[in-house]
Amino acid sequence: MSDEKLSVIFLSGTDTFVIKKTSETKMFITTPDSFIIGKDGFIFLIDFMVKNKFISPKTLEGILEEINTE
Repeated sequence: MSDEKLSVIFLSGTDTFVIKKTSETKMFITTPDSFIIGKDGFIFLIDFMVKNKFISPKTLEGILEEINTE
């Protein structure tokens, strides 16, 4: 994914992210009612958001703990 053109912007005070890509990037596709993304692209976004402190590692740990105790 190193050649992908992607930007993630956090809208301060809203808990909202804006994820933008260039038109030639195939990381995801959007339609009026859908966001279509492959597994590798989704993992890339999670990794990016954790590394850039958009999402806390503790949040991911909590999700995994919840799944593993069901």
